[in-house]
Amino acid sequence: MAALSTALKIAKFIIRAVWFLILLAYLAVVAPFFLMPACFITFWGVLAFSYAFLPPEWTLALWQSASDLYAHSPLFKAATIMSFTLLCLPILAGWPGSPPVKSQRELDEEVQMSVMLSRQQNERRAKVMGPLGDLHEPPPSYWDF
Repeated sequence: MAALSTALKIAKFIIRAVWFLILLAYLAVVAPFFLMPACFITFWGVLAFSYAFLPPEWTLALWQSASDLYAHSPLFKAATIMSFTLLCLPILAGWPGSPPVKSQRELDEEVQMSVMLSRQQNERRAKVMGPLGDLHEPPPSYWDF
């Protein structure tokens, strides 16, 4: 019984250690995707605050530091583009050019129109087939020579 208890404790420890490593890896992979846009939103907020309340020299210094970092750091450049894209995606979702939302009446009219067209096609097929069904000669094709 003691051996079973010890084995269970060892198995629990191994499972918990692996689970902890999985959580750390998940944190290392996922956290930057949330942290970078949050940092940029904060930086943009600081810039807006500096425009409104601080002297122009301080705002110029903030812009200069950001542009220098953008020019020298590919990681900062990639993070800037990613955060700007993530912030613009909600705007692009409602941008004109997306299909308009249809009302229930329009949807019902489309269904009624498709039913009417399928009835007309069935009537034309019945006329072409004739009274003998498939034994009737098929209509001429444009591809027959």
